[in-house]
Amino acid sequence: MRLSFCMVVSMIWRERNSRLYGKPPCHKKSTLHSCLSVIHSRFAHLHLDDFISRNNVATAANFGLPCIHERTSAVFCSWTRPALEVYKLNTDAAVRNGIGGIGGLIRNSVGEVQVMFSLRSGSEEIHLLEMKAILHGITLARTEGYNSIWIESDSLLAVNVLLEKWDCPWKAIPIVEEIRDALRNTPNWKLSHIWREANGAADFLSKPDCCCEGAVLLPSCIPRGLRDILDLDAAGHLYPRL
Repeated sequence: MRLSFCMVVSMIWRERNSRLYGKPPCHKKSTLHSCLSVIHSRFAHLHLDDFISRNNVATAANFGLPCIHERTSAVFCSWTRPALEVYKLNTDAAVRNGIGGIGGLIRNSVGEVQVMFSLRSGSEEIHLLEMKAILHGITLARTEGYNSIWIESDSLLAVNVLLEKWDCPWKAIPIVEEIRDALRNTPNWKLSHIWREANGAADFLSKPDCCCEGAVLLPSCIPRGLRDILDLDAAGHLYPRL
């Protein structure tokens, strides 16, 4: 739909410029034909996804345009248990109604919660909150004496910046340096990206309206909704990627 709209606007603008510079006007039917020809060629090479691009498929049908329509199978992901004597830290951040929140939890090799946190924050940019969550989680892990930690975040930007794969946004430089200092003091650590759908426990704790709040929360504080997510994670439940 966006392609069709942009192409019509582009063709009208070209015709306007053509007339402005004294060229003979083009008949509206000719302009429409040129527009449809370009859209036709673009759509002919599109691979439209069955459950994400239904609007695009409908648009192609309305224009009478051929397109390659591929049905893709659903993709699943899951929370993976850490190895024995390794503790897994999952973190997340969220902003709702101008209020930010960070949350995270540390679990052992069988998926049992050791400690967790849920804190409110200002309405900062989301990638800064994601990094704040990682920093708080690492600090908490070190305070609790966990020397071997596997850190997971669903922020691809935060993970790739910390792994030095992407350039660091200038606003994030101070907190990135803090995280790197904390990691240098961690004997054994690993950092990886996790899909959002499999990071539900940390997402639950990051919500500004989370029913539990505190810098250090013990397993006795786990509410029912979070308990259900933890049980699914520990069982290796497969979450469909949306």
